[in-house]
Amino acid sequence: AIAEIQKEYDAMFVAIGAQAGKRLRLEGSDAKNVESAVEMLDRIGNGNIPDYTGKTVVVIGGGNVAMDAARSAVRCNAKDVRVVYRRRQNDMTALDTEIESAVMEGIDLLTLQAPKAIEKDAEGNCTALITQPQMIGPYDKAGRPSPMDANKEPERIPCDVILIAVGQDIVSAPFEEFGMPANR
Repeated sequence: AIAEIQKEYDAMFVAIGAQAGKRLRLEGSDAKNVESAVEMLDRIGNGNIPDYTGKTVVVIGGGNVAMDAARSAVRCNAKDVRVVYRRRQNDMTALDTEIESAVMEGIDLLTLQAPKAIEKDAEGNCTALITQPQMIGPYDKAGRPSPMDANKEPERIPCDVILIAVGQDIVSAPFEEFGMPANR
């Protein structure tokens, strides 16, 4: 117990990591079959394997979690898996080997597509991701090109499942409730 550790030791460093997936504020993001890629991967790690047999899965993001989720969806029998990213492939934060492995497994990379909305049917199931085509704009402070809307009509990407892999949040409330300050 933390109380015992505090009694026995002079100092304690807690590095809990970022274990919760961030959500996107998109119209329709409350649709069924839209979830955090982090949570999906956590469930798989705990033996709760989703069945994507015959389904089309779209993963939003360009990092390692996005590639892990996409490759896991293939192993969960998805019919098609697509990764949607708002920048170019060479701007993805995922390791090159992760991206290459995803492509080798048949995963489509749809780059320069910014998520705009999630379409759902009358029962509340997601049916498509609506994206706005992007073009490369000025470089930001980190040296990465900023995507900006291209002068094109939005595109509709049909899908049965959407996994969101756009970053992670820290869940520190249990530690703060114990009286341990969190440094984010």
